[in-house]
Amino acid sequence: MKTLNYLLTGGAGYVGSELVKFLLNNGHSVKILDTFYFETNIPKKENLEIVTKDVRNIEISDFEDIDVVIDLASISNDPSGELNPYLTYKINGEARGNTAAKARKAGVKGYILASSCSVYGFNKNVVDESSSTNPLTTYAYANLLAEKLVQSLSDSKFSVILFRQATLFGASQRMRTDLVVNGMTYSGLKTGKINILRNGEQKRPILSLNELNNRFLSINEGEFKKHNNQIFNIGNNNLNLEINSIYETVNKVLGDNLEKNWYGEPDHRSYVVNFDKAEELLPKIEKTNIENEILNIKDKFNDDSFEYEKSNTLEWYKILLSSNPEALN
Repeated sequence: MKTLNYLLTGGAGYVGSELVKFLLNNGHSVKILDTFYFETNIPKKENLEIVTKDVRNIEISDFEDIDVVIDLASISNDPSGELNPYLTYKINGEARGNTAAKARKAGVKGYILASSCSVYGFNKNVVDESSSTNPLTTYAYANLLAEKLVQSLSDSKFSVILFRQATLFGASQRMRTDLVVNGMTYSGLKTGKINILRNGEQKRPILSLNELNNRFLSINEGEFKKHNNQIFNIGNNNLNLEINSIYETVNKVLGDNLEKNWYGEPDHRSYVVNFDKAEELLPKIEKTNIENEILNIKDKFNDDSFEYEKSNTLEWYKILLSSNPEALN
């Protein structure tokens, strides 16, 4: 296996802080570029470089000796995206286009954009990569903008692959409680009731963090060349689940005696995604068991190092803004 030099923008986030372990453990070198808004503790290791920088200030020199960029930098999730829509467009949309442009100019060979299945919005039919997009939030619109910008830059020397990711779950160094499986697990553990956004009939494709990171790891030089400028839905066909069904699974793992705690207005973001393209064309990866992942999430929440205030993305952004109104500008 050829070892590569990776740049992870947003590499100290929920995905990146775990992905760096996958890459290092497989012999690759990693450079993290992140603002560290969430103060994630990334242990120093051999073949790991850490740069504290806003992705909007990225320079061509940041890509020196880099083979592959995995662009994870973004304001995460729909509610956080609405906190400052203009900023969300700048960071999640324009900045990622700029990252790809400078990577290409620096001679980087491969670039993966971490986009989202949220670009499909509400759809009654099962959607695949050829389906029309129907974004309903600033976060989804900004992802779509980023997709268009980076796809326009692909050529024979700069290979671009787009990952439209399902809703993630799993344990991470930078833990999140604002993801459906993680959030249900946390509320069940701490309150004895499982929080469910009304009305529970909306469907979500979910994906374990470990499976996503195995997907990233599987994209080598040959895969970049074969699939240049392609969009892939990244998820698991067996995990297109109704929210009520996710509750049943979490409840079973946590003891089978936790009632539902309804909250919020009815959620109109409902969609089922077809993941056949990735399953058929990309390398096979190890699948994870949702029940085992929930147990890992439970252990993470029970760990003394877990800090709740930093696990809810929106609430932590609000804390940052209250102490420094210019923090996210």
